[in-house]
Amino acid sequence: MLKKNLKLLPSFACVAVLLLLMSSCAHFVPCGFDKDQYLDNFKAFMREAEDMKTDAKEAAWSAMDERFETLSEDCYEQWEDELSLIQKTKVAGWILKYQYIRLGKPLIDPDN
Repeated sequence: MLKKNLKLLPSFACVAVLLLLMSSCAHFVPCGFDKDQYLDNFKAFMREAEDMKTDAKEAAWSAMDERFETLSEDCYEQWEDELSLIQKTKVAGWILKYQYIRLGKPLIDPDN
């Protein structure tokens, strides 16, 4: 019985690795394979940003800033032509919200 179970071990290991890779795909492919996956990745990123403490270590914020730059610039350019006006507005709102979370104040001051 033990030998039979040991034969299955490599199969279980492969499945576990595959699941791990699929669950962290957003970090490896931040732009996604289509515009919907890009939007899902950006939305998940925003949840992470909202959960970060404002007094988190600078290294943690630097990593978040790099991901933000990729999502808001590189990925946006990749999918911009396929995004609807509503989706573009949603991305613009996330960009402003991240800057507010990161800086603690709005980037655009309506009084100026």
